[in-house]
Amino acid sequence: MPERIKGIIHEFDTREAYMNFLNDFRDKINASNHKTSPIVWFDDNTYLGGRDDTIAWCKRFISISNEVINPTPTLVNVDPYVQDHGFQYDLIVIGGGSGGLACAKEAKKFGAKVAVLDFVKPSPQGSKWGLGGTCVNVGCIPKKLMHQAALLGEAIHDSESYGWDVNITNHSEITTSESSPTSYENGMEMEMEISEDTLPTNKNVKLPQHSWEKLRESVQDHIKGLNFGYRVQLREKGITYLNKLGKFISPHELQVTDAKGKSEIISGARIVIAVGGRPLGLENCIGSEYAISSDDLFSLDKPPGKTCIIGGGYIALECAGFIQTLNHSTSYNSSVTLVIRSIALRGFDRDSVNVIMNAVESIGVNTIYGATPTHIEKLANGKLLVTLSDGFSEEFDTVLAAIGRKADTEGLGIDVPSINLPYHETSKKLYVTNEQTSISHIYAIGDVCHGVPELTPVAILSGKLLAKRLFNNESTYMNYKQIATTVFTPIEYGFVGYNEEEAIDFFGKDVIDSYISTFQPLEWSITNKTNLTNYNCYTKIIVKKEFNSVTNKDVELVIGLHIVSPNAGEIIQGFAVAIKQGITYEDLQNTVGIHPTIAEEFTVMTVTKSSGLETKKTSC
Repeated sequence: MPERIKGIIHEFDTREAYMNFLNDFRDKINASNHKTSPIVWFDDNTYLGGRDDTIAWCKRFISISNEVINPTPTLVNVDPYVQDHGFQYDLIVIGGGSGGLACAKEAKKFGAKVAVLDFVKPSPQGSKWGLGGTCVNVGCIPKKLMHQAALLGEAIHDSESYGWDVNITNHSEITTSESSPTSYENGMEMEMEISEDTLPTNKNVKLPQHSWEKLRESVQDHIKGLNFGYRVQLREKGITYLNKLGKFISPHELQVTDAKGKSEIISGARIVIAVGGRPLGLENCIGSEYAISSDDLFSLDKPPGKTCIIGGGYIALECAGFIQTLNHSTSYNSSVTLVIRSIALRGFDRDSVNVIMNAVESIGVNTIYGATPTHIEKLANGKLLVTLSDGFSEEFDTVLAAIGRKADTEGLGIDVPSINLPYHETSKKLYVTNEQTSISHIYAIGDVCHGVPELTPVAILSGKLLAKRLFNNESTYMNYKQIATTVFTPIEYGFVGYNEEEAIDFFGKDVIDSYISTFQPLEWSITNKTNLTNYNCYTKIIVKKEFNSVTNKDVELVIGLHIVSPNAGEIIQGFAVAIKQGITYEDLQNTVGIHPTIAEEFTVMTVTKSSGLETKKTSC
């Protein structure tokens, strides 16, 4: 179809030349997250994407169908909003998660008449939850609480080295056998070996135990309190809350259906899609219906027990960490098996990932690489027999699928001819520019947007900024660069900015270096963590060498900070502000650290990766 489409090719003699062009050009087309070749855009400077996105768009463009194909997937039009628009609502938000609620409440502050739709479709296992979205119900909140439960279990074990007798109640005197100190390796319920002749005569002894049922109850009670609080907030602010499933029937109209199947039509001048995402199911696996997902894990009636986790992303690793520690075992025997198709934490800094995986394996998690599940069979004893593509076969109590997520746009009506919102073929995520879709008054925020970090604070801030632009004439747009985040593995991983591989890819190897340090914090020094193989903390400062024309000297601009340590999330949050302000390595070196802390490591690092010198510290 030459008469309908024309391509102009821009070629570069070297990879370095292309990367220089990309770094200068991509922000002009709102493609700050694009990192590879090719990059494709339209003549109005609307970003299309890379190879896969271009092929998918071309297939749709030349397909033989009655479908209306927009010439550009992210065409930005002027929103025709007027005060006397004649619709029921100024704004309808589809999705009651963190981003959707933030957008709705912010719009209401400026006088908008707002409705929020939120309807949770049950998981394949039947799990449902209340208002608040993934983060509150089946994501960040329960995950962090169970991560904390695991940390407390570890702290109980460590406390013995600090003089605490954690094995008895009522201050009873007790002498245990030689094996008892090591039989509390995991901070969980266990049977410690205690000599009968050393027990107090009153037998008033209670061994430390962990109750999954109590943890689940506490977590779910907290979540229900948050659900109730959100409903109260919407009512108090005068926002209409509809516990109904929305579907586009026209650009301004939605059919909304409740749990009983009763439907009505509502209309809005502006509509924000904030439906988030849902876990992917296992494909090409017989018996995949026996696997649960993160949608089900946090409300299980009984502990997951011996668990097979399919996936190598952050959700898989976080769950592996706290399940392994909370499992009812007597030592660091492997109660969790991680099945990773290729590599763990793809897209993250590889050196940091290696430290994380060493730590995960040190606490007993079994890792299997290069395999996928082919068969899950439920046995007569209730166990699940898992068979992998490499021939591995073993029984488990639980199989958890954590292989990724896709946008929850199924049934939303984005494909109807009058809507036809362009989206990524695989992830089903919508193409947007500055949160605006191809239809001028329809917007999208959060995990449903292609190329946007899947992080709750990102959805919240982008939702607030969008509401301010739409209803308060403000002009601040969301900056998706240099956003800090943390993976809550047993030893947390926090980072902001580039990872080393990205930095070298973007700027070239000649101008990139990293300061690195491997160490163990003071708190570990008198615990048995010092005896665990490859159980360390790690910090990395990634710098870009450049000439500062103001100071007339060479500087090392900090473009990435990475830390694997306890409380990494708390540490990296503060440094994220500094990174956004353009700090240099010299600035860190001239900062007086707080001693003795983990965070001070960033102020005393002197060994570069390029030097080849030993990075492991043996003293303060």
